Amino acid sequence: MVVVSLGLLSFTIAGVDRALARRRELTALRLVGTPGRLLRVAQCWEVAIPAVFGSALAILTGAYAGATYLQLDEDRLLPLDTAVLLALAVALGAALLAAITTIGTTARLDPEHIRTE
Repeated sequence: MVVVSLGLLSFTIAGVDRALARRRELTALRLVGTPGRLLRVAQCWEVAIPAVFGSALAILTGAYAGATYLQLDEDRLLPLDTAVLLALAVALGAALLAAITTIGTTARLDPEHIRTE
């Protein structure tokens, strides 16, 4: 339990640090004249693509590991209805994660952020 707690704490600290660094990058890009819409679209793609591919790989790896452990038939690795449900959950999760990240990193520029850049 202690190891999991320390891992989650370090993940949270790294995430906050990365969000602050990303905020500085976006502030600098907006100061040089990059349109806000372009930054929001790029941020969505930067989050959604790894989330979709990572989730798909996790589903396939889990299905393979489960089939290997249970020694199921290889032609029925993952039931189709479960695969469709998991794919929809992955798409919804990636879209939600991209939206939350975009909202959090492309807010209005504060004078304090401009002065630090």
